[in-house]
Amino acid sequence: MADPGKDIVCAAVSALGQTTVLSLRQIANIDIEYEIKKGYLGCKLPKKLTGKELYESELLIDTMLLGLKNIQEGYPKHVKIRDKEV
Repeated sequence: MADPGKDIVCAAVSALGQTTVLSLRQIANIDIEYEIKKGYLGCKLPKKLTGKELYESELLIDTMLLGLKNIQEGYPKHVKIRDKEV
């Protein structure tokens, strides 16, 4: 494990997650709840979304997931994706 800030896998995952959160707020204009702290990113969408908000949020989240799956393929020992519908 590299020192914080030097681990390319961690940096890539963090960049994808944080960019998605920013995009949900600033591009899709969705009032999400989120929390970012060392090693953790949580994001909660509102229960009621318009059709446009739902489409845009799914597009952004699916794009993030595509990037994460790509990282997982290259670094399977370091990234594991668990897809769980709640």
